[in-house]
Amino acid sequence: MALITRFQIERPGFEHLVFSESTSRKWTDMDNGGIVAPDAVRFAREKGGVLPSVQEAAAFSMEAYSRDWMKEEGIYGAITRSATLYFVEGGKTYLAIDDHPDPAQNLVMRYARQGGKLNSKNTPLLLDRGEVADAIKRAERDARLHEIPDTGLNHEHVSTDDLSLCELDKPIEEYPHFTRNTYVSSFLGDITEDYARFITPRCNSAAVALNHPHKYQRGQEKGSEFSIRKLVGDQVLVSVVILDDIVGSPGIMDWHGFQHLSSARAVYNAREWSRETAPKVK
Repeated sequence: MALITRFQIERPGFEHLVFSESTSRKWTDMDNGGIVAPDAVRFAREKGGVLPSVQEAAAFSMEAYSRDWMKEEGIYGAITRSATLYFVEGGKTYLAIDDHPDPAQNLVMRYARQGGKLNSKNTPLLLDRGEVADAIKRAERDARLHEIPDTGLNHEHVSTDDLSLCELDKPIEEYPHFTRNTYVSSFLGDITEDYARFITPRCNSAAVALNHPHKYQRGQEKGSEFSIRKLVGDQVLVSVVILDDIVGSPGIMDWHGFQHLSSARAVYNAREWSRETAPKVK
C-alpha cells in the first residue's frame, strides 16, 4: 500500500484541518499545466476528503511555507470548492460566494463534471435559481452576497480595487486595497491581512479576478458571446474559484471556470465558512 502523506495544520482556528499531498507531486505532471476541476474533485474523493475552500487553502499555504513543507510539495495554486454564483435580480447583478463542505450541497463538487464539459466548449454552466437557492441563502446569511457595480460589469472584471490589480509593494497599512476589499474578505475572512503579508514579499501585485473578460460562446455559433449581463430570468452562472500562489502573480480568480489548470489537494474535517476563525484573545 502506498504511503499517504498528510499535513496537520496548527494555525489557531484551523487546528482541525488535515491536508493530503498535492496533485502537483503525486497525481499529475505539473509541467503539463496541471489538472482541471473535474479531476480535482475526483482526486479529493479518492483521497477520502473534499477540496479545500479558498480560506482553508490560504491557511495551508502560509503554514506550508513556515514549516518548510514546500521542499517536497511545491505550491502551484489550488483548485478549491469555493463557488461564485452570478445572477440578476431587479435589474441588478449579484455575486454570491459559497463553499459548503458537504459534497451533496457543494456546487463545485456536485457540478464539476457538467461544468467541465460545458466550459471546454466555451459555454458557461448555467443553473436554475431553484437549484442553487440554498447556496444563495447561505451567502446572504454570511454577508457573502454582493451587488456588482456597473464599473465591474463594464470591465467584466472585479479585482482588488474593482478596476485593476492591487499593488502590494507598499506596507499593508499604506496600501489597504487588498486587505479591505469586500470580495477578498468574503473569501479569506479574518486571515486576510496575514495572507497579504504572506504574499507581499514574493510579488508586487495581486488581484481578485472574478468574471474575467473571457467571453463564453454559446455552442458553436461564432460571434454569439455570453456575459453575466445577458443572464435572464432565474439563470445563475456558476464557476469554481482558484487560489493562485504562483510567485509574481498571486490571486483569487474564477477566470476559466471548471477548465482552469492548477493543482489540488484534499482536506479532511472541513467546516462551514466562518469569517472569524481564530479564538478571541481576551
